[in-house]
Amino acid sequence: MESLLNTQVALVTGAGRGFGRAIAEALAAAGAAVALLARSGAEVEQVAAGIRERGGRALALRADVTSRAEMEAAMAATVGVFGEVTLLVNNAGTAGPFGPMTATDPDEWWAAQKVHLYAPLIAANAVLPAMLAAGSGRIINIASRAATMFQPGLSAYVVGKSAQVNWASHLDAEVKDQGVRVFALQPGDAPTAFAHGTLASAAAQQHLPGMLDILRDWVANVDPAPVLKKCGERVVALAAGRYDGLAGRYVDVDWNWDEMAATADQAQVNSVTELHTAAGDKA
Repeated sequence: MESLLNTQVALVTGAGRGFGRAIAEALAAAGAAVALLARSGAEVEQVAAGIRERGGRALALRADVTSRAEMEAAMAATVGVFGEVTLLVNNAGTAGPFGPMTATDPDEWWAAQKVHLYAPLIAANAVLPAMLAAGSGRIINIASRAATMFQPGLSAYVVGKSAQVNWASHLDAEVKDQGVRVFALQPGDAPTAFAHGTLASAAAQQHLPGMLDILRDWVANVDPAPVLKKCGERVVALAAGRYDGLAGRYVDVDWNWDEMAATADQAQVNSVTELHTAAGDKA
């Protein structure tokens, strides 16, 4: 195992599959001790077992990310095994509910916002006291390109991701002077179980047929492996502190981070839209 992150303790939510799994495995391969958290205990235990078989350090935790009690218990378990968390990756997400806001159950729509916003908030509040006391630490919200767009019928996801990016910017502004940095990372576009779940949704089929036609073709023709690998590598680079100058903003895995970091002190970008326009074509 590499030792780039051998002093770090990471907690990754939604770590049983897709991007969460790729991130957890990459962090472990770089030497971090990793707590993997998801609602499905069987999935994260399988991923954790694979990490341990390869010589890594991994702990599987089952918890609902929107339950404050369960998340605080998971944090305590992580600290008990590995020590204080130095890296939090808020990856857990939900795509629905699908459909116009006028036809969507408000309670279902709001439940999605609990995943997008309340879950990162309670996770951050659990890890921040130790990070602030140590004068260091990083929090990475796994964002989405949806944060920069409008998509009728997909408001729960789009609004949630946009707000999550803004939340990361605000939190970074509050804690950066105390040594903690916060990022919003667009992880890349890979056909994972998340996409397959959207395709299988009756509501998505009813309200988003055009988008699903595009998604169906994309799922059939795109190999997720290199996208997941690149995402894992990028998270490792953020965890190692190589790109702290990009904290507090939305960053895409496919942008030229070295060029952006070199000009970070000169550029004053005040919104996700401005950043996307200014840097989206840099590769």
